[in-house]
Amino acid sequence: ISYYFKKNQEWKSAVSLWREMTSSEAQSKDLLLSFRELAMYLEHKEKKYEEARKVAEEGYVLSLDFSSYYEKDFTHRRERLKRKIQGQKEKKK
Repeated sequence: ISYYFKKNQEWKSAVSLWREMTSSEAQSKDLLLSFRELAMYLEHKEKKYEEARKVAEEGYVLSLDFSSYYEKDFTHRRERLKRKIQGQKEKKK
């Protein structure tokens, strides 16, 4: 369902579903996509790098049990977000 919303740029609905999924206490490989999509949305659409980093961190921890593909993806995402956050801090000085 969230793919439909994303494809049609119905961001509010897509984000709502991703947030609902990522707040679930269940742990499964299927949840990794929701963490990834929410982190990407926060980073690229909202420019909320710190929040995106936190979501990516949660996704990374979950990926350790389920998927080396997502583990690599979240590792790359976390590193990029750290650089962006550092860049923002340097601009404020």
